[in-house]
This record gives sequence, C-alpha cells and structure tokens, in this order.
Amino acid sequence: MESKIKKRILVIDDDENIRQLLTHMLTKQGYTIIEASDGLEGIEKLKSELPDMVMVDVNMPVMDGFEFCEVVSSLSFEKYIPVMIMTAQDDQESVNKAYDKGATDFITKPINLAKLNHRLRFSLRASETAEKLASRERQLLSAQKIAKLGEWIYDIGKNEFQFSEEVANIFGIDKELKISYENLMRFVDDNDADRIREIIGGKITDDGDYSVEYTIKTDDGESKRIRQIIDVSINDPGKVFGIFQDITDLRDAEKKVNTLSFYDSVTGLPNRQFFKRLLKKQYHLLKVMN
Repeated sequence: MESKIKKRILVIDDDENIRQLLTHMLTKQGYTIIEASDGLEGIEKLKSELPDMVMVDVNMPVMDGFEFCEVVSSLSFEKYIPVMIMTAQDDQESVNKAYDKGATDFITKPINLAKLNHRLRFSLRASETAEKLASRERQLLSAQKIAKLGEWIYDIGKNEFQFSEEVANIFGIDKELKISYENLMRFVDDNDADRIREIIGGKITDDGDYSVEYTIKTDDGESKRIRQIIDVSINDPGKVFGIFQDITDLRDAEKKVNTLSFYDSVTGLPNRQFFKRLLKKQYHLLKVMN
C-alpha cells in the first residue's frame, strides 16, 4: 500500500455478488470498502463518505455508470476523487463514453485481482499527485491575493490580453474578458499614458524582463498605483508574459513614513530632521559650486 492510512474505495454495482466479491478481495489488500447498489445511492455515499476512489459499474438501474460520472463531474469536492468504470470485456464503446463523461480509468469484467490492484495503486498515486498540485495552486492563489499580484499573457498576433483572477480584481474587470492593448491603455492615467506607450511599445519585441510603474483609474473612478513586469521570451515569440501588482498601499505607506520622518505630526510643519536634510543638501550644493 502507498500509505499506512487505509484508502477508502466506494464500490457501486447493482449485483450484490460482485460487490461482496470486490469487498472481500480489496479488504484483504488493505482497503476500506463502502458499498452502493446504484448510481443515485453512490452519489449520496460519495457526498457523505468522501472516499479516496470510486469503482462504478456501467449498467445499473435508477442511475447507470455514465450518468453517475456525469453528475460527479458537475460536483465540487474538497479533494480529487478518481472514478474507475467497470465494463464488459472488449466493450470499447462504453469505455470511450465513460471517459467522455468524466471517468479516469476502467477495468473489464471478470475482474483480474492482480490487474485491479495495479490499477488502483496507479490511480491513487495519481490522485495524491493531483491533490498536491491543487493544494500548491491554492496556496499560490492565496499568496497572490495577499500580495495583490496576478499574471497576464499578451498575444501579439491577436492583440489580446488574458488575465488571472487577481489582475481582473485590480482593474475591476471580468476575468473572462479578453481585451486589446488599446483597451488596456484606457485605464492608464493621462499623466502616465505617453510614457507607458513609449516604454511598452519599445520593449514588447525585445527579449528580457522589464518593470514599469504607473497609475491607473478603474471604471468606478478609483486610482491605483501599479507595477507591471514584462517578460518577452524568445521561446514563444508570439506572446508576452508578465505580472501586474497593486502597490497602492505600499506607496501610501512610504509617503506616510516620509511625512512622519520630516514633518511634525501635530502641526504638519517641517521638523528638525527636515531642516538637517535641507542644510546638508545646501552644503553639498555650495561645495560643488565652489
């Protein structure tokens, strides 16, 4: 077994003899078995028990294996659950249909225990890998949300941007919206627009990484300070990759620190540090002039 913790398998088949046989065989292999007699009962057991894997027969009353796979594909679970379809020997049509409906593997009847054991081990290992990847993706998305950072891709030939969810949040637009370079520029503050056009226009065909900072205004009138990193890769000359980061809070904090350092918090007038810095600048200026 891949883990000391017993893996739980949901077996769905209207034939009680098949269920008992599989339960007997798989229990001896160290699995914990949950049984259901049709697809509808299987859905309920799937929701309540959250097994590590499902084995489901194709032909059953009430809800068959195809319908079961279709329903499972439409549901959302807190973990990845692979579904193995059980079908008759050489029934390739059913296998193809099951894959189309969302099944991840199949086994033919009569079931060979050695072959089944290998299939289960492989499917469960793949499930664990998929769950680790999904967990890392969730962590990455969470980190991006905290950092107010998201990625984008620009297709030069199509003149089309695609955004991550966090970029959509920054700009206040629909994530599924694909906008052109010109449409993106409409968000850029008028004071920065010419500079940004010149910088991005000159760099978009050059290989390398570039960073630029500017202000945008969302459709609801909110101003945000943005850092945009551009990555032009020679490996994919038709596309430009990069990130947007909302650094509004960072810049506001820097301004506040500067204000507290050089201005009196009560009167708002320049403090001693301000005058010391001013005198130092004047002193260096006089030395240069002399």
